[in-house]
Formats: sequence, structure tokens, C-alpha cells
Amino acid sequence: MIDYLRLEARLSASRWLWLALAGLGVLRLSRVVGPSEGWVTFLSVTYPLLVSISAVHLLDQERRWKTVQVLVASPMSTRAVFPVRLLVLAAPLVGLLFLLVPLDASLELLAPAILLASVVLTFGGTRRAEEWGAGIALVWWIASFLLFLNVGAQARTCVRWLSVIAFPRSETARLSSVVPLSKLGVAAFVLFIPILRETLRLTSLRRS
Repeated sequence: MIDYLRLEARLSASRWLWLALAGLGVLRLSRVVGPSEGWVTFLSVTYPLLVSISAVHLLDQERRWKTVQVLVASPMSTRAVFPVRLLVLAAPLVGLLFLLVPLDASLELLAPAILLASVVLTFGGTRRAEEWGAGIALVWWIASFLLFLNVGAQARTCVRWLSVIAFPRSETARLSSVVPLSKLGVAAFVLFIPILRETLRLTSLRRS
């Protein structure tokens, strides 16, 4: 398993992102930058888009590498490969989040970003629908942004749940992690169902 993850890191990791994260870490240790509510507001809007762009970049890269065609005859599910490679690619972005925002706000920003990226991978990770995932994610983000501008901290729980942008935290919402945990659960479900379906298909092909 370690050898497999090392191979995936060589294929998918971006050295420039890691160098940028290291530079930011130095600035963080020297207290030039640090966690603040200003970063929370900025990243609540931009962070889901950044992670989703990473997923789109991954799908474009895998299309150029013809990963689906190569793995279609192998015992490994392509739907399982894509989430692992996205995790490796987006790992510096996760580190960036924990460097710039308070720890209690990191989950609120991370959960919708993972949910949006899972939509990109699930709807775009096929041989003929790469643009579908990006389009659905962009429409969802735009709708969430419009709600963010018009509702703000007064948003109800159902609106917060449907949005992929973290709203400003009210005093009641500040104490609750139900919404981000629910989004993480939905993201895992969105990724797991296609993986399970393809795994069952490959199992039936091997038996036949």
C-alpha cells in the first residue's frame, strides 16, 4: 500500500504547490501571516473553487494519459484511482487551509470543498462526460455565491447545508459541526457508489 501511494505521489503531486506551502509555512512560523477571520471569509468563497479546479485538472490530465482506457482491462477500478490521486494533488491545499484559518473553522471550509470536488470526479470521471462535472460544480458554486451575498450570517441551517460556500458563522452555528460533517458524509457517498458499482462490474467480469 505504501509503494502504491508513493507511486501515486510521483504521478499526481505538484512540486510547485508543495514549495508554495513550505514558503507559507515559513511565513506562518515567523508570524508574518496567521489564522484570522479575514482568511475565513476569503477562503470560504475561493477554497471550494480551488479544490474543484484541482479535480478538473486531474480529470484533464487523466484524459490526456488515457487512464480510463488503460485501466479498463485491469482489476483496479478507475473510480477508486481518481479519489486517491485527487487526495495526493490537493494535499497542499489542505495544508494551506490549516495554516491560514483557525482550527475550529477549518472543517467548515474543508467539507464543502470536498463535496464539490467529489461531484466533479463522479460526474466528470467518465470517458465521455469530463465537462459535466465541471459544469455542475460551477453552477452549484455560483448559486451558493449568490446566496452568500444576499443572505450572509442570517442563513438558515437548510441553506447552509445546500451551499458549498461556508456562510459567516453566527453564535449558534459556531457551536455546531453537524452541517460540515453531513457534507463530508454526502461527499463520501457520492464517491463510494460509483466505486462500488464498478467494483461489482469488474468482479462479475472476472467470474465470467
